Amino acid sequence: MANRDFLNWFAGFLAGEGCFTACKYSYVGRFEHITPMLVIQLRADDCDVLREIQRELGMGRLYVRQSPYDKLRNNHPVARWELTRLAHCQLLIGLLRDIPLRGKKEADFRIWAELVDARVAHRGRGVQLELAKRLSGVKEYEAREEEVSKVEGRQLRLVV
Repeated sequence: MANRDFLNWFAGFLAGEGCFTACKYSYVGRFEHITPMLVIQLRADDCDVLREIQRELGMGRLYVRQSPYDKLRNNHPVARWELTRLAHCQLLIGLLRDIPLRGKKEADFRIWAELVDARVAHRGRGVQLELAKRLSGVKEYEAREEEVSKVEGRQLRLVV
């Protein structure tokens, strides 16, 4: 697992570039569930930073794709590191509890960690949804859900 110096650097980088969020999946006529996510997205030419994070932590997936904002000038491909597996989320929570995040990210982290714990404990969907709504950016993400899903299906490439 990652050394203390890396974790201190990562906590600072995460405070500036990371996003603790959640994705709501609905299955018609069956059920819905909430997936906690930690996302760091950078320009693709900074992909080596995300590879280093993935290598040091030994977890997460790395994607490279065209920017979702195709209509904008000077758009660049983006690299995105995502952590979604509950076991990995729990490991990261254990690592970050000893290393404080700064500012707003600390509050987001506490809510996200509570959401991960709720998912692991199979607490009700209502509890999970309420926690997800308390995370910054979730409302905006849900409002753009249709637009994002169209983009996500195109030019997405998993980098191992």
